[in-house]
Amino acid sequence: MMPMKPRGRQLLSRVLGGTLTVSILLTISAPTSTFSDSASREPVPLVIVNNDTISSRDLDRELIRFHKRISTTEKLDFNYRKLLKKLVNDRLIIQEATALGLDREPDLIARLDSIRTRKAAELFVKTHYAPDLSVSDNEVREYFNTYYARLQLRTVTVADKPDAQDIVRRIRAGEDMDSIARAVSLDTYRYLGGLHKNKYYGDVERALRDPSDTLATGAVSAPIPFRGVWTVLRVERRTPADTIELPEHRRYIEGVLKYQKNERFWNAFIDSLRAIFPVTTDTAALAFVVADSQNLFTQTFTSGSDRVVMRTADGQRVTDRQFRHRLSHLAMSMGTAPFDSILTVTLEKLTEQLVLTAAARREGYLNLPEVSQTYAHSRDSALIEAYLDETVVPQIRFRHDEFEAYYQAHLDDFRLPSSCQFDRLVVDSAAKAKEIARRLASGADFYYTGRQYGAKLSTPQEAAEWVDLQTFPDTIRQEIEHLNIGQTTAPHLTTEGWLILRLKARRPGTPQPLQDVEMQIRQVMFNKKFTEALDKTLAILKKNSQIEYRQQAIDAYFGTAKQGQP
Repeated sequence: MMPMKPRGRQLLSRVLGGTLTVSILLTISAPTSTFSDSASREPVPLVIVNNDTISSRDLDRELIRFHKRISTTEKLDFNYRKLLKKLVNDRLIIQEATALGLDREPDLIARLDSIRTRKAAELFVKTHYAPDLSVSDNEVREYFNTYYARLQLRTVTVADKPDAQDIVRRIRAGEDMDSIARAVSLDTYRYLGGLHKNKYYGDVERALRDPSDTLATGAVSAPIPFRGVWTVLRVERRTPADTIELPEHRRYIEGVLKYQKNERFWNAFIDSLRAIFPVTTDTAALAFVVADSQNLFTQTFTSGSDRVVMRTADGQRVTDRQFRHRLSHLAMSMGTAPFDSILTVTLEKLTEQLVLTAAARREGYLNLPEVSQTYAHSRDSALIEAYLDETVVPQIRFRHDEFEAYYQAHLDDFRLPSSCQFDRLVVDSAAKAKEIARRLASGADFYYTGRQYGAKLSTPQEAAEWVDLQTFPDTIRQEIEHLNIGQTTAPHLTTEGWLILRLKARRPGTPQPLQDVEMQIRQVMFNKKFTEALDKTLAILKKNSQIEYRQQAIDAYFGTAKQGQP
């Protein structure tokens, strides 16, 4: 590629200078068009961009990449000439980035080297890692008998440990646990008297399942810390797995066992490489990262330094900056996991990266043609991204009044779910539920009818509660949304029995405060402003460039009549 003479475009870059990572998103419309097969052609010049040629072969590669990303329907309706426009825009940006020396920036060189080594490691794994993941019938049955046994619990959840201890005392003294749960429990099982009815052992949350293993049937646990509150549980029933259900679950069980085997084999594979390429960690450098954990979700945390945190004897290394970036990315995907857990996973992932890279480098994988091709493709993408970071993103500015105006114009988009008050009844058979539903639809009194059929009815306190509709399964929530006040739902089977609800009152959800949705608004506005700034930048680049479209060759390539200039 011929580097472009700056000719005043360095001024553009200086005026728009700055740094932030962002990916290019070029919007492409999709009117109808087709293109002819050009795989066997010699490269034909289609567009000349400042003495740099975009050929039919360049467009072939772009078409192949594009086809891998879209559905068959989209392929039929897409105007592929738009891809040629994208190539022209990309080439202009690459030329400008090269003229400004961005291809010689240490960060970009390091990033491309990382892509290259990652591809080499991927090919190394493909060649050397082939575990036997076969699963025997005995293994399937053992898993099934353990995790598909049934476990029935009853729980009461409260905020404070002293309250939980008092509840344990009351239950052991003979007080009805069902009634206690309905009166004070904080979780959604309160409406079922705390009952977790006949769940598969594997479906019971581990925080409850593990304590239940030590309890006899009918025994009540001590208070258990659970999701920031305290839970008391009683084991009510244990039922062995029903082997009739085994065929239904066999494929899933085999998948789980294969996953577990792969995890064991993979860990052993990495351990074998660690024995050859030991990884040394600078604990003092790691201590500085840990000390900065309160800044985890800030830009300050990821700034880091060039101090080496992890290394192998052959020169593979992870700097403080790289370590912090990886930890930060993992933190975003691990939700509310504690910092120690995120740190452990980061160390494991980076250890894998170091030993795989060392092994791939020693065996010459960095010189394979597939690795070189990946490097070449990535270089252009990296230059485009670096240029946009330097020139387009810094043009984006936000004003608070813009946020306020967008918020007010889209208030319903930020509204919380509505909540309702209900009368409830639960009966123990489908036949009773069906008859009750028929009578209620004919105007029968809700509570009188429920009592006639021995239904478990909601208390006045329960009927007065406002319930968020999001707490219901989709099928029930969708039905409730179409009810008028006083109407009842169809019967729905729950773990406690057949449930019928009567809608007493409804209130709309309130909009979330602006400060709670500001990041959502920022993302929408960023995308809009980014597109506007990109169009402005491309217009300036085109004004200072010479672009020659070989229209006859373009039309011949697509095999169609002329559809307008690209």
